[in-house]
Amino acid sequence: MVSNVTGDKIEVIMSRTAACGDCSSCGGGCEVETINLDVDNNINAQIGDFVQIQYKSANMIKTTALLYIFPLIMMVLGIYFGSKVSLNIPKDLLDLASFGFGLVTLAVSFLIVHLIDKRFKVNNLISIKKIS
Repeated sequence: MVSNVTGDKIEVIMSRTAACGDCSSCGGGCEVETINLDVDNNINAQIGDFVQIQYKSANMIKTTALLYIFPLIMMVLGIYFGSKVSLNIPKDLLDLASFGFGLVTLAVSFLIVHLIDKRFKVNNLISIKKIS
């Protein structure tokens, strides 16, 4: 549901769906969390309109790979190259030095992801459609 319109942006309130929280069968009174999402108002939605949000799967797969797989690959490569480059380090500290090099490359990968993330726009990942 659209909760706010500001210029060419709308704020959409979405209910987070999960395995728990919708059925009330357990009597636990699970509370369904909501998420606020700011998107471009390219459908001329007004406050109170219900909209459908669809994730573009190809872009989501790329984003997921960037966020999860890229740092993992960078860390593994950092550990590998750290073990190859650390020739002057005593043998008993080689594993620790390789691990430290892996952590450094992991941190660098997070920095790269953060810089790339600023270039992504939410509107490239989703499309919205007015349903009422």
